[in-house]
Amino acid sequence: MLGFHQDADHPDLGPCHIQLNHEDTPVDRHSASFLDAHPLAVLDDRLQQLPAAVEAIRWENGAPSLPTWPI
Repeated sequence: MLGFHQDADHPDLGPCHIQLNHEDTPVDRHSASFLDAHPLAVLDDRLQQLPAAVEAIRWENGAPSLPTWPI
């Protein structure tokens, strides 16, 4: 699963991050630009960023990673 999160769980990543999970386990996280505190205010922008995020996923030995996050 791939998604954007706005939470305080990872302060080193800032107020927003993109997270990749594999089999219910987080495998990669990257800081993402903070757009707005309300999820509906950023929905369109995040949907536009999603294809690039999916294309950035790499598989090695059956496990995904998100080695680069362009935004």
